[in-house]
Amino acid sequence: MLSAESKVSEIMKSPEAMAIMEEFIPGCSTDSKFKMAKMLTLERISKLTPDLSPEILAQIDERLRALGD
Repeated sequence: MLSAESKVSEIMKSPEAMAIMEEFIPGCSTDSKFKMAKMLTLERISKLTPDLSPEILAQIDERLRALGD
């Protein structure tokens, strides 16, 4: 199951998950910085960038978890 605790590399394998990411972080699928962070979790990335607020991270987490249902 994907979540905010998933590594970016795991999320990138799922077109549905990347569509969710694009909703919240437009352009992330083509952003080289996002791709370079593939070994980090979204939770860790959120601590490194102010653009990924706890509120946004929670929304992404909820949507990613729903993919596993």
